[in-house]
Amino acid sequence: RNAGARGALPAARGRERRLELDLSRVEPARRLFAEALEVIRAVGERHSEGTTLGYMASLCRETGQLRGAEVLYLEALAIHRETQNVRLEGQALMMLARLRLARGRIDGARSAWREAAVVVRKAGGPAELARRTREMQAECAAAGVDGVV
Repeated sequence: RNAGARGALPAARGRERRLELDLSRVEPARRLFAEALEVIRAVGERHSEGTTLGYMASLCRETGQLRGAEVLYLEALAIHRETQNVRLEGQALMMLARLRLARGRIDGARSAWREAAVVVRKAGGPAELARRTREMQAECAAAGVDGVV
């Protein structure tokens, strides 16, 4: 872990934050996320790696690359568990449930949702869980699916 790579970490994080605001420029976003991920991995910053993978998964989902998004959400989830970041673990599980719903994988969505509900209740409390439940119910209704939430 050299000092040069560690010094680049704030710049990589800054690129990440700018991309959060503007994901409409897909190819530049992909490149910047890939660059940020490379730097983050070089310095061994697992928390930031999980966060970046989650952003990359969301970009894949928004551009219709649902299979790739699922792989990235699962990678992010594993890192959040490894680093014991319960809040982001819950968020990754929620996103995974929503993605599986979008892919028509109802049993997988239900399973991820149930696991997410336990984690979110622990990390964010009942108000956060209620907000997330409303979001998921709306997506289920739009998809014409009952019984996930």
